[in-house]
Amino acid sequence: MTSYSVSELDPSLKGALPANFQWGYATAAAQVGGAWNKDGKGLSIWDIWCHEEPSRVNDTSTNEDAVRSYDFYKEDVARMKDYGYYNNLLDELLSNGITPFVTLFHWDIPQEPQARYGGMLDKDKHTPDFVRSTEPFIVGHTELVSHGYVCDPYKKEFQPVQKGTMVDPKDVDAAQRKNEFEIGWFADPLYSKGQVDYPACMRAQLGERLPSFTEEEKKLIRGDSQFYDMNSYSAFYIKNRGDLPPDINDHKGNVKLHDTNRAGRSRGLESDTPWVRTAEWGWTKLLRWIWPVYITENGTTAKGEHDWVPKGPDDVLEDPHRTGFFNKYLTGIAKAFQEGVVIKSSFG
Repeated sequence: MTSYSVSELDPSLKGALPANFQWGYATAAAQVGGAWNKDGKGLSIWDIWCHEEPSRVNDTSTNEDAVRSYDFYKEDVARMKDYGYYNNLLDELLSNGITPFVTLFHWDIPQEPQARYGGMLDKDKHTPDFVRSTEPFIVGHTELVSHGYVCDPYKKEFQPVQKGTMVDPKDVDAAQRKNEFEIGWFADPLYSKGQVDYPACMRAQLGERLPSFTEEEKKLIRGDSQFYDMNSYSAFYIKNRGDLPPDINDHKGNVKLHDTNRAGRSRGLESDTPWVRTAEWGWTKLLRWIWPVYITENGTTAKGEHDWVPKGPDDVLEDPHRTGFFNKYLTGIAKAFQEGVVIKSSFG
């Protein structure tokens, strides 16, 4: 198996990251758990989505088994009932010196609140006539407000115990706008120094489709987030769409995404996932945008691996594409830290 240290490739980076820098790997219940109908787990929205129409997933896969982490977590799965599985998993991690970072919402919620309340689309009451292009912003707003409601009781009840070349200026503006729609949508209400609100470019494009924060919601949200965590895999070259008004269904800031720039330079080495390329140039810029930052997820697939059959057990240990990806991204982290950017973790 190939191993390396970033400092071996660039000696100036030796010791760049502090001793308390946290390394880890990200996972998600729906992606690894399996056991979709065992021990009273209850259905999740992903269970319903996969079974209602199998063709929704390219090869008709479901998450019924995933990688069966539920079954193989311990031999005695009978004790893993209700939320006992999650508590046992956390206890097991802690007892082995592994600190878990828990995400409350990772694109998967129990089916019951989805069926009863409309999931993230419910805001105190049912709203019968959602315009389709409005729904994402209702969801985003609800996530922010939900975050506010969760933080206060957590701080009071749990935290004391747990301790947790020349370019067109319009294209430059378009790139900033894309970041505002992609990241500022959630980051501005939490971290900006001005009023608790969404980015001005979102307000300008979306108008009344973008919810407004009540005074109570503003108090809930501002200052409740103690750190910024970021998932990032790749980057695109961005171009302004022109002077035509944005389409009603545009949620990205009226921009075009490109794989190459004006000079024909590729945004990065291709993977087996069309939108994911090794684009460390964009990664290093993003690290400097909002900080302190916990990097909670990144990674890549390898070109052709979906149909790849290893010839022997050693083949799976040789992974030059992923090794190259992490080499470049971790080098970016180390260099940013040397420049004073506060980065707390890196979870692949």
